[in-house]
Amino acid sequence: MTTTTPARRSTASSRRTTRATTEPVRPAADTQDDDTDALAVTGAPNPYALASLVAGRRIDWEGAADPRSILEDVFDLPYADIIGSAESPIFYGTSFRGGRPTRKRPAAPPERGADETDDQHDATPDVSRAKTLADILAALGQKSPADVPVRGATLTRDGVFAELGRTGDLTKNYAKLFDLRVLDVLFPLLPGYHPPGFSWQDTGRFYNETTEFFDPVQGQVADCYFIAALSSVAWAKPFTIADRTRATAAGQDSFTHQVSFFGGSGGYGSGGWSTVEVSDRVLVSGGGSTSYYAHSSEAGEIWPAVYEKAFAKWRFGTNDDFPKIPDLAWGDTVASCVSLTGGHGYARSHSSLTDAQLLSLVKSHSLSGRTTTPMVCWSHGAGSDAAKRAAEEAGVVASHAYSVLGWMRRYEWMPRLRLEAEIPRQIPEFRLPGPGPLLGADPVSGATLEEISRVRFDIPTHIFERYELRPVDYIVVRNPWGSAPGTGSSTTTGNFRSHDVSWWRDIPLGQNGVFAMEVGAFRRYFAGTGGAD
Repeated sequence: MTTTTPARRSTASSRRTTRATTEPVRPAADTQDDDTDALAVTGAPNPYALASLVAGRRIDWEGAADPRSILEDVFDLPYADIIGSAESPIFYGTSFRGGRPTRKRPAAPPERGADETDDQHDATPDVSRAKTLADILAALGQKSPADVPVRGATLTRDGVFAELGRTGDLTKNYAKLFDLRVLDVLFPLLPGYHPPGFSWQDTGRFYNETTEFFDPVQGQVADCYFIAALSSVAWAKPFTIADRTRATAAGQDSFTHQVSFFGGSGGYGSGGWSTVEVSDRVLVSGGGSTSYYAHSSEAGEIWPAVYEKAFAKWRFGTNDDFPKIPDLAWGDTVASCVSLTGGHGYARSHSSLTDAQLLSLVKSHSLSGRTTTPMVCWSHGAGSDAAKRAAEEAGVVASHAYSVLGWMRRYEWMPRLRLEAEIPRQIPEFRLPGPGPLLGADPVSGATLEEISRVRFDIPTHIFERYELRPVDYIVVRNPWGSAPGTGSSTTTGNFRSHDVSWWRDIPLGQNGVFAMEVGAFRRYFAGTGGAD
């Protein structure tokens, strides 16, 4: 059963209560089908923040000429594999069984022996002397060609030029990237959270002027579901994000923030509103002022980091000011919308919607092109063929949550081929040698009907390429990484113009993770759409 109207409102007693856990949780949301995609959990961390952590230094991504190439160099993988493969390093420590992710700290890499050299440890296969395909397979440690993926192949004059992909268990190659220092940051063991190389510091103001949808930027933690919801709330219900404080001592810097979440202490579900208190101190690397964790796109602003910290404290039910933020990995973005607003959740699987129904769903929660209630979407699960295709064709990240900002229509010139033929009004003149017309002959040419039927006439035809102005509808989406917008022929450029309550604003597409994708492509490349109203 499908619908294009907002979901039926449920009573508080009909909601489920889910206790705090590091395992993925399900939303307290209305849904009209039992498709697992409709209630998908997501957990794709920001690979750019993760790459800085792995490299042990802050990489200037904004100043880099080609950030994607740097990312590929750090992880030694093509970009499509980084964002679309279950074996990607961004999912290190997560296994996917039956479509459900399970996160567990990997074993620490073994220490090198005294006689082990860097060359031995980092040795790569030598294929320079290969003469046959069998030689290449042997160098790669493979016996069957079926085990070697082909990234691309081109037929040339001399043969076939093919690019072969990585083989074997890629997670073994990640041991040198995720050393003990990185594992202690991403998979904390001790009570409290004081990761090596980081400290809790007060680095700025709660917000510079107000909350904006582009403020929240996800960090190295796999909590895209929460950051996407936070961005959607800041966009659709900005008054929800409030700075409520109280003094904790006589000093001017002695105060704490009170943050409210719906669903009861320690988890999603029923229970009404509850509050937690957290300080201004957020996690920053040594000598830095911007967090590798959630932060704001505006310098000196910390409200996204404060909310992430408060969410971790609320979800895990901890009392100290140092919750284990990395344990937020994997969750449901619809449930996060409910937790932030107290609204009624709804989730729709794209597999049960047509293009028109999906567009109608977004429109039903929008006014003048802009969503008026927090709306989110999520991609296909890592390891699926759909996720791989979405990553390669449209730059959509697997197992990832996005904010839905609204929809837009453009009128674009579309080519249309038209075939026209010139049909002669009469049979062309055809004369046969002889004394005169025969019985049953054509009076003009003198040919019999049988003779005429055997004659071929070339009827001139023309192909015209005409352009028609047609409406094209797009869904406007934001990646919580604050970068890596969707790409490809299904996206467009320019600005997204929407009416923001009392004024019109133009949002550049292709910047800050914002992009507009044709409705049909959006339905294919994403698994579901939902939110809280």
